[in-house]
Amino acid sequence: MGPDQFKPILSFCIAMATDAVVNALKRRHISGLKGVADDIAPAGDHYSAAANAAVMATEDANAATRVDALLAAACDPCARPPPLTDGEAPADAESTLAAAKAKVTHEHRLDMACLLAQRFDMPMFSSLRKPVADILRMVCSAVEDFRLPKAGDRGDWSALQFGEEWLDPALTPDQLLERFRTQFPNASDDPMITGCFFTELSPCRPGPFSPGVKAEHGMCAKHYEVTRKFFAPGTFTKCCVCSHPKLVGFAVHDKREGPYALLNAIITRFALLPHFLIYDLGCGALRSAVGNLPVFVALVVIISNLLHMVIHVCSDIFNPRSYAPLDGKNTVAREQRNSPIAAMMKTLRACGKDEYMRTMKLHTILHNIHAHARGSCTYPLPEDYNVRQYYVSRQTCPCGCRQHEDARNFPSTPSSAASTPLASSNESTSSSSGKDGA
Repeated sequence: MGPDQFKPILSFCIAMATDAVVNALKRRHISGLKGVADDIAPAGDHYSAAANAAVMATEDANAATRVDALLAAACDPCARPPPLTDGEAPADAESTLAAAKAKVTHEHRLDMACLLAQRFDMPMFSSLRKPVADILRMVCSAVEDFRLPKAGDRGDWSALQFGEEWLDPALTPDQLLERFRTQFPNASDDPMITGCFFTELSPCRPGPFSPGVKAEHGMCAKHYEVTRKFFAPGTFTKCCVCSHPKLVGFAVHDKREGPYALLNAIITRFALLPHFLIYDLGCGALRSAVGNLPVFVALVVIISNLLHMVIHVCSDIFNPRSYAPLDGKNTVAREQRNSPIAAMMKTLRACGKDEYMRTMKLHTILHNIHAHARGSCTYPLPEDYNVRQYYVSRQTCPCGCRQHEDARNFPSTPSSAASTPLASSNESTSSSSGKDGA
């Protein structure tokens, strides 16, 4: 095989053999993935080497036709209709399955690349199609079985019970917040106490990891420095992946950076979990979550940013380019915030906790106002553009919470009391990442 065939197939095999397939594939993908497996090799298609050569050739040709049609549909936006709106009637079962197959093939490039490599020539396709179809069916079984109760998950505060109580997708943010406040009435929302600053994101769950947890990072590695004896230990910054990224918030380290600190910040503050979570050491965060937050893994895809993919020797399943929904997203947005935060390092090190929090809050607000200004304009803003109008206008909160202050009525000029609130540019595939900022 040439490199165009060898590399995609090797990446697919490594991802299926060494990584938790429940990270990249969720229950919503199962029906489409089973349909892809049936297109490659129907479930009852088990021909031996002694079978009639003409029958085998016919089956191979039929499978090749189905796969070619699937690949064509995966590249056609019209074959991947958006989710149904309220009141819209669903299509027939056959059309729904065809759309699901096209969507899962389009979104997961490892699967698409593997199919394209197999179709490079007919002999290779004939020899590999049945094993690949069997692997895809095994993956579907693994995803379906992942959230089933396991032996040993019967403790009073087990990972399974934490997921059932605090990670139930059926709970609304208001219900989750009320449940948390009922069980933890004395929990503080003061950033000076919690060390977190997330605009309009009150604590909604308890943290699943204690500060002393030591996570296993697997075969990849990253150097986590023990916090030195400075006045402030550093921060974990969280960004969206919009074209003009905004700082969703930050958490001050209590001990050191690590996957558990990232997961604690996301779980405790985000009632609606993101579709993708981007972290420097994505595989380490995944390993930390698989054993302690299985329901979280069943809902969120954990990946790495493009800058840190060079340290990943595990597989391409953590590469943002393996997922079509991340096309055009800024996966290194948080890395770009390191430079201005590092410029404040000497100042932050000399601050007490109160001053440290206030400095970081001011930095977050200023950055988001500038990002909101750039995202609200239809033309690129020059570097010396005066954004003062965005400081005093009544705009939707730039953090993405969609909160805005009600306009006051001025009898003299009622029409100019406030500007029209602008929709936030934050997107549904918002992701988070973290690193020592100071």
